[in-house]
Amino acid sequence: MSKKINYFDSICYRGEIDLLKFRLTELDQYVDHFIIAEFDSNNIDSSYLNNKDLFERWNHKISHVFVTDNSFLTDIKNEFIMLDPYFEDVLMISDTNSVPNLVDKSVFFEKLKFDSFILEHHNFVWNTDYTNTTLSRGTIVTSFSILLTKKKNTEFRFKNKDTENMFKSDLLENGWKFSNFGYDPNYDYHIEELLPAVTVDPSTTYRLIHHNNNIPLPKNIDVLPYFKIGRDYPKKHLFLVESDINNIGDLENEYDSIIIINFNSDVNEILCEPISNKTTNNVLFLPPTNLYGDYDFSQFENEYKLNETKRMFSSVFPQEQDIIKIIYKNSIV
Repeated sequence: MSKKINYFDSICYRGEIDLLKFRLTELDQYVDHFIIAEFDSNNIDSSYLNNKDLFERWNHKISHVFVTDNSFLTDIKNEFIMLDPYFEDVLMISDTNSVPNLVDKSVFFEKLKFDSFILEHHNFVWNTDYTNTTLSRGTIVTSFSILLTKKKNTEFRFKNKDTENMFKSDLLENGWKFSNFGYDPNYDYHIEELLPAVTVDPSTTYRLIHHNNNIPLPKNIDVLPYFKIGRDYPKKHLFLVESDINNIGDLENEYDSIIIINFNSDVNEILCEPISNKTTNNVLFLPPTNLYGDYDFSQFENEYKLNETKRMFSSVFPQEQDIIKIIYKNSIV
């Protein structure tokens, strides 16, 4: 009979109590031992120890260690070794808010035959209704045998997971990241507008996506705090595509945003120039050849321009109740 493979979940903890409780709840049935690696320089103001009663349900399977930014990977590895793992036992390392999905672990076994790997998580922002458009590299998955035979590999991958160019075999789409799940009144505006809490460049920043339950969610999602995002009132957005409109000042009194769009075959990227706090002028790339197969070139140009205009909707972060008007070549679409 083959030996059971044990799973060790090491959590880089910086005081996110709600997220820690959620993670322990979600992974309890799959994880044999939790290692809470708490970042605390003086070992006195411990968020975990001061709130240990909240985690009484899991105390029998928790190890707690204090770590620093320089030592945490070594400290986690040493704690893991002290727990006397077998060669095949699995160690996961990630921040508190990066939670692996362990419902189906079979693919883990196959990948660990070759090397450690990184989980790419769906990144939920503010609440569980919205994700951003890119996956977030979060949890590294390794085994005791890999730690012994490739000592530097795991540490290098974890520290460089967001910058290193990795092969597809080094990555696995799995699990969830929960960003900004702590309330800060300074973020009120950003929550209302569905923006991340950073300076926004409309040409490169894309709105959050309402996933409509098409992403598998954790079983214990209700344990997480929920913050309402999105405004209740509507906005009006005007897209002027290759149109001759002179009374921009008057239109700004009618619309919340005006996006002027023209096309040029000589540009390689979106050129975005703010004209006022409501109006931007954009130049988009137009391919010099037909990319759509059976269309004649004139029809291709029209279709391509309208498709690119729709892609630009994200630059104004629209919500369901908003009104978007397109004027294409001086005619309303």
